[in-house]
Amino acid sequence: MISLLDVKQGERVTVKGFEGGYRLRVQLNNLGIHEGDEIEVKKKGAFGPLLISVHNSNVAIGRGVASKIIVEKIE
Repeated sequence: MISLLDVKQGERVTVKGFEGGYRLRVQLNNLGIHEGDEIEVKKKGAFGPLLISVHNSNVAIGRGVASKIIVEKIE
């Protein structure tokens, strides 16, 4: 398993867990990101936030938060 930060642009992944505490889970819950959700990385540059698609909504998340979201690639 890898972090969301390691996923390439255009790939789809499934959320498997989080490497953070309560505040991280609350923040992600408010963005609509939960364990078991499918995420597609829409835009990822060398710097700045990642643009992802979850539940047919586009969400921008910072690289620090993305590094704490554990995912598995969908084959």
